Amino acid sequence: MISINFKNISEFNQAQNLPEPENPLFSIGCKTFNADEIENCVSSNKEISYTNQFYIISLKNIVSGEIIYGRTKYDCSTGTLLFSAPNQTYAVKDIVISSEAWFIAFHEDFIRGLDIQKRIKKYNFFNYNVNEALHLSPKEEQTIKSVLRNIEAEYQNNQDEFSKEIILNHLEALLKYSDRFYKRQFLNRK
Repeated sequence: MISINFKNISEFNQAQNLPEPENPLFSIGCKTFNADEIENCVSSNKEISYTNQFYIISLKNIVSGEIIYGRTKYDCSTGTLLFSAPNQTYAVKDIVISSEAWFIAFHEDFIRGLDIQKRIKKYNFFNYNVNEALHLSPKEEQTIKSVLRNIEAEYQNNQDEFSKEIILNHLEALLKYSDRFYKRQFLNRK
């Protein structure tokens, strides 16, 4: 098994072929895959283990393969929203992603001392005890992508004294929608 530890968001962005982050503590990006990239996106038969020193939220359309989060195999399929907290390990094997993938990466220092820092620990989807990804309905996926586009627009805007607060408000909305959609998912499973 190959192990990769992302110490900072710059390393993560570089591995995802995303531009250098505008802010060393926060980054958002969307990567659109063409047919050749999709074919080359498979992680071969090797299992690759990842650990990061920051939060990651990603929206991916996973066609096949497996993700192991903690010690549990993650249930994932198309329209998948994945969450990882600092110092958590996840492994991928034979992952094939289609179309586009969104990534948000933010360091705990970006939210330090703010209400969101306390609230984020209450979201179960950042914990190992949740062993399934959030499977979005097409309508839910559009809602999440709309919030992601709003965050990206503010992130790409000329930074001013309001930028961080606006980004955090959108991030908080993303987390609340995710919580709502997770609860719907588990209700539907019952």
